[in-house]
Amino acid sequence: TYVLKRYWRPIRVNNPELYPTEGEIYEILDDGLDLEPKHAIAYHDIEIDGEIDSTLKLIRRNLVAQHYERRGKPLPAKRTKTDPDPSALLPEDRCHTNILMPMGESIRRFCNSLELLSCFPDYIREQKRSHDKLIIHRDANIGNLLIFERSKGTTFGHLMDYDHAKKAKEKIDITFHIRDL
Repeated sequence: TYVLKRYWRPIRVNNPELYPTEGEIYEILDDGLDLEPKHAIAYHDIEIDGEIDSTLKLIRRNLVAQHYERRGKPLPAKRTKTDPDPSALLPEDRCHTNILMPMGESIRRFCNSLELLSCFPDYIREQKRSHDKLIIHRDANIGNLLIFERSKGTTFGHLMDYDHAKKAKEKIDITFHIRDL
């Protein structure tokens, strides 16, 4: 069983290599693995008349609200440190995206304690594998932990929903040392 995830992903103009699309992240994560099901079966940005469906170009038609003076509070002649950055007032451009993904059960619907406990090593392995590939999930929570069924009735865990993920530039090794107090 599959599910079609449709959402408006941010178009990252600055540092796009730090913010790959969710589909690109799934390709990175699934590369070289005999993992079934894959994170994503297919993905694409929606086009209308040959143009990417985006909030800024097709919906807003490049119209952006201008900074205006409020009645009784004129704009200052010079910007102070506490004034918002004018670029922060611009809307973020978003692109309409589809991802075809396998459908699992929420971890909240586990059948028994054994199933729950057997899935946790899978989540931890997947989190480590993504960190080894420099992918940081940034939204790992109980809602993104899914249970999938293998053949013969066994189950395994999958960490999903990488739409807030980020790709690190380099790996930094952090080691914690615990000592007896």
